[in-house]
Amino acid sequence: MKFISIINRNYLITISVLLIILSIAAFFTLKRTLTEEAKEELLENKKSIINEIESRNNLPNLYPTIETVVISKSEVVEKSIKKVMIKDVLDDGEEEPFLEYKSIESINGNYYAITLRKSLIEYEELLLAITIPLLLLLLLTFILSFLITRRLNKKVWNDFEHNLAVLRQFSFRNSEEIKLKNTNIQEFDEINKSITDLTKKLLVDYQALKKFSENASHEIQTPISIISVNLEEMLQHNIPEQTFQLIVNTQQTLKRLSDLNKNLLLLTKIENRQFSSDEEIDISSYIESKIEEFTPLIKSKNLKVEVTNDGVFQVKMSSELVDILLNNLLSNAVKHNSISGNIYIEISKSELKICNSGASNKLTNEAIFNRFTKENSQSYGLGLAIVKQICNTHNIAIQYRKSDFHCFVLSRCSGL
Repeated sequence: MKFISIINRNYLITISVLLIILSIAAFFTLKRTLTEEAKEELLENKKSIINEIESRNNLPNLYPTIETVVISKSEVVEKSIKKVMIKDVLDDGEEEPFLEYKSIESINGNYYAITLRKSLIEYEELLLAITIPLLLLLLLTFILSFLITRRLNKKVWNDFEHNLAVLRQFSFRNSEEIKLKNTNIQEFDEINKSITDLTKKLLVDYQALKKFSENASHEIQTPISIISVNLEEMLQHNIPEQTFQLIVNTQQTLKRLSDLNKNLLLLTKIENRQFSSDEEIDISSYIESKIEEFTPLIKSKNLKVEVTNDGVFQVKMSSELVDILLNNLLSNAVKHNSISGNIYIEISKSELKICNSGASNKLTNEAIFNRFTKENSQSYGLGLAIVKQICNTHNIAIQYRKSDFHCFVLSRCSGL
């Protein structure tokens, strides 16, 4: 979950809890306030009734709000105030809530039981009339606050999202320094500065290592060539059979070393984008000529080759790299095939699929393209790494799939 989503979720939970608590608190506070006001009104009414009895000796009675009766001294009880339900005989006879106040007063030598009641319906209506708008107002305030806060947060995080996208697209192979947007937020800008400084250092180290690898490959090729020439010259002399065999074995090992060096140099050139890629090439048109080149090897293993052409698979790539790409894929299909096996090549507008029969292996789509990954001890495991590098630098997706056949599927990346 994104950080801003967590913030919004926590904010919603917080304001929801606060809204519930505040609503309950407001309701009971208002209810208590109105109840206290009703009590005060009853006490004021009691003073008026006492004054009426003292001055006029009149017993006010008005059911159900006022009841005044004369009682004996033995009937004197304590004062009380409580909520009661009373039928309103003057209305529809339904029970209604009243706040009842009972008091025993001694006036002019007599005891009077004064019962005063205050209808709570109007107070409850007033309570609802105040609580509901207040609740809606609080709800509206929180909603507006959430929307405004979310918009402000989104604006704050826009620069962060932009920098994150720049980081995702950054590659040392482009030889360009990373450029992050200034956010005007101290913490983000400090992170940006650290990332920028780190990538600058890594970029310098990467360029130095790449240059060293390229130079080393060039320099190694010269002594390899000299050693090869010297070995060839030694074979022209009359030498013992044992020495002759040692020289031949040395030549074979030297050739493998030379091939390894050339492949490493080729990988470096591809990574450095030293091949022109302005040419639109139909890869499928190269398939037939490549199969002809491999005919001797195909016949030696009695392989059956089947090509299905349902479209033109075009890429923007140099013809030299196309040749290397197909050469490595077909070489892999022949080399790792079984005797009297099959090679299927399917061509369409969207993809190129090269499949071959052969023994099962433990390699996965993630591992098979790694450098020096190999099942065969006679291979250096660079052929498919070169294929992968060519595809990566020319916006071609490549996948390895295996079931009954081992398949390499090339397809153009989306947006091309």
